[in-house]
Amino acid sequence: MRTLKLIAIGFLWSIKVLYANDSLKVDHLIQKIANTHLSQIQSDANGKVNGQLSKVLIVGDSLFFKLQIANRSNLNYQIDFIRFYVRDLKTSKRTVTQEQELYPIVSSVNQNNALKAGASLNEVFVLKQFPISKTSALFIEVYEKSGSRHLYLKVKQKHILKAKAISSIFNQK
Repeated sequence: MRTLKLIAIGFLWSIKVLYANDSLKVDHLIQKIANTHLSQIQSDANGKVNGQLSKVLIVGDSLFFKLQIANRSNLNYQIDFIRFYVRDLKTSKRTVTQEQELYPIVSSVNQNNALKAGASLNEVFVLKQFPISKTSALFIEVYEKSGSRHLYLKVKQKHILKAKAISSIFNQK
């Protein structure tokens, strides 16, 4: 288990080195995506906390996911963690299911991770391109710290295959 953690840390470090020269460009792109209205492909709500995933965007071999979280309750929403993984959609009885955990290359996540009552926030996550079959989907989970208002979003293969090039989105405007 320890070697897997070291491999994951090494991978994330190598990605940061690759994107170090383009960090200003990537940060600018993430801000531009966060401020752009995109059509919604998936949503979930739990306890007056809503999560919406917008259309998937692509640049090279990087996929951009825009996640909007809105807190409509009178209680603050403290985000514990956000998890990305690929899993089979349907499994028959006594069949082993496997989950492939995915880690964002870059994200626009604030260090605060607290969503005040009545507020909303736009987060953009960049994932390296990954294989996905028709029988599996990408799952995004947003967990509340010390709470039970968790959000679960499912992105099917068809939404990932319909990913729009970022250049085509911003050249239209």
